[in-house]
Amino acid sequence: MAIVGDEATATPAELGWTFIRWDLGLFITGFVVGFIPILHYMVGAQQGDVGPVFLKNVTL
Repeated sequence: MAIVGDEATATPAELGWTFIRWDLGLFITGFVVGFIPILHYMVGAQQGDVGPVFLKNVTL
């Protein structure tokens, strides 16, 4: 990144890699945040009593 006067300029390649890194980070974060509750329900369904109260709480 070069500094010209008061502004910092980036080449198109640097800007592209910055977006790619941010997008991958957000994708992984969203995948983990969305997948953990699903795994929680799957493990609970396999281990415990799958009665009407459990099925009422599953809102997928």
